[in-house]
Amino acid sequence: MTALYKWRRAAALASLLAGGAAAFTLASLPGNNIGISVVPQIGARLGVNMSPVATGSCVGTFTVVLTTGSSWVVPACMSSTNTVMAIGGGGGASNGWWGDGGGGGAFSEGTNLSLSGTLAYVIGTGGAGAAGTSTASNGTNAGTAGGSTYLGGTSLASSLVGAAGGGAGSVTAPGAGGTSTSGVGNALRYSGGSSETESLYGVDGGGGAAGPYGNGGNASSGTGASGVPYGGGGGGGNGGGGNAAAFPAQNGAGANGGTASGGGGAGVGASSTGSPGSAGTNGGGGGGGFATASAVSAGGAGGNGIDIDGTHGSGGGAGAAGASSGSQSESSVNGANGGLYGGGGAPGGAAISGTKVGTGGNGGAGLIEIIYIN
Repeated sequence: MTALYKWRRAAALASLLAGGAAAFTLASLPGNNIGISVVPQIGARLGVNMSPVATGSCVGTFTVVLTTGSSWVVPACMSSTNTVMAIGGGGGASNGWWGDGGGGGAFSEGTNLSLSGTLAYVIGTGGAGAAGTSTASNGTNAGTAGGSTYLGGTSLASSLVGAAGGGAGSVTAPGAGGTSTSGVGNALRYSGGSSETESLYGVDGGGGAAGPYGNGGNASSGTGASGVPYGGGGGGGNGGGGNAAAFPAQNGAGANGGTASGGGGAGVGASSTGSPGSAGTNGGGGGGGFATASAVSAGGAGGNGIDIDGTHGSGGGAGAAGASSGSQSESSVNGANGGLYGGGGAPGGAAISGTKVGTGGNGGAGLIEIIYIN
């Protein structure tokens, strides 16, 4: 029989997880019209343990994860002991060298809220990366901003809990992280990480999303000069993680991404011909791509976050592609995407004197997660 889990403060969480406890999907829990995931790993953040109770009982701790749809029927079992978390969508990146990544989505948290009836919600979309072009080497197109995520109300400002999306990257300005001051939440509010203002001939990574442990990490910028190949900037780590590493010397290598919250997870910047930057893991930022006089490689995608419940969380920013110092039209590559949830996308690469530019990477979509205890 499928078991629900009642959470108790104890030190035995490790032994429970070691025993193979898994997340269960209970689409038929009374009062709900959507699937509900009961996730044992969330105890790692709340410091609780769980013991089984019978299916159908209103006793226990329950987790609702919303990534699609627009309305939620509050369960009859809902109590005032609850936590609602929101992450805004990450911004999309521009195309081309001199390009900027998108900003990471913000994070907000509300606790002990009065929840009843049917609540409308909006999941912030990840911003779209700019389309590629075959007519300009430095690109001309900006990405689009990530959308705000919120529960209740008809706007972010009027919501019960909500978080702003990250800004779009353009050829002339970096994507700013979603701001904590724009969010709604009576417990926590953090800002997403930003893409860095590009240096001359630089390509910048995407910002990391904010999460329950802090602000998202900022991206770094590639650094180069006319006639010199340069690698891409790294993506920012997720909430409470690190900023992307500073760009290395002008040798075509990419910068490392920022670490995830709790350490580790950073994508490694590419250091050899033809190799891409590696993707971040567990919310780490992606590594930047490599470049030579005749070719470029892509940056790594931002890592999907796990800092909320062991499965979902704030995403890392993507690493940017490198840029060639030549004029080869075949040198373009597409930009990498930001991690789920809320990581900023990174620009594509190109030849500095060429005429073909890759598309910008997309931002990661937003998320709402609700935890309630009876």
